Amino acid sequence: MELQEIHSIAEIVAAFAVVGSLLFVGMQLRQGNVATLASNGQAAVNNWNQLCLLLATDAGLSDTLFKTLHPDLTEILDLEGDQIRLMYYMTAGMKAIESNFLEWQAGNLTDEIWAGFRAAIFDMFTYHTCWSDYWEQNQQLHSGSFRDLINGSIKTAELNRKEMIKSFSGVEGRAN
Repeated sequence: MELQEIHSIAEIVAAFAVVGSLLFVGMQLRQGNVATLASNGQAAVNNWNQLCLLLATDAGLSDTLFKTLHPDLTEILDLEGDQIRLMYYMTAGMKAIESNFLEWQAGNLTDEIWAGFRAAIFDMFTYHTCWSDYWEQNQQLHSGSFRDLINGSIKTAELNRKEMIKSFSGVEGRAN
């Protein structure tokens, strides 16, 4: 075998080695992306759980949140205590949801995890009137794409509330 033939065989072997290395690196990147998605999903859930834990352990805050089910907040909330606690809780909650939204938008959070947060947003604006009031005063604290999402959710929640009221009215009317 001549030196030229050995050189050609060595180049072919090297080319296969490079292709094999690239395939291996690609597989490692894919596994890293899967691990990152899982980690981001867990962090998003943990952030939400911290807010829930705060509600579960702070009687004043949980009492304040319970009061928000009432449509006229100005008559039942103490300006110095309840409203301030509620404002900070709502700011933390909206920032946590925005963070999850931005992670989802960037592809770092799975659609399944984001769907749970999206449902929570819908419920917040459907059942707790204070969230719309909060949003009206504080939406400038959030990114444009998140504002678009929340404004759309508010419109949907308002329609849903109207439908719920209509259906409840129909049930009462039939009972009489």
